[in-house]
Amino acid sequence: MEIQKEFGSFSNYLRTFLPEGKPINNHWKTLSEVPSSTPLSETIAKDMKKHGFKFFGPVICYAFFTGNWLCK
Repeated sequence: MEIQKEFGSFSNYLRTFLPEGKPINNHWKTLSEVPSSTPLSETIAKDMKKHGFKFFGPVICYAFFTGNWLCK
């Protein structure tokens, strides 16, 4: 609720971390290159903990981003 009050929506909050508010286009050539987390997902996870989230680490964050087309 805190994030919604501050940013208007969870989506708006997440977009503040994206360059120019646009999805990140990765260029992995093989599946083995795809990381389980990234420095960006670690940053977001730390910030979310500051906002009161308890079960949202960097791996879950990166999976959420890729699953919602915020990272391709």
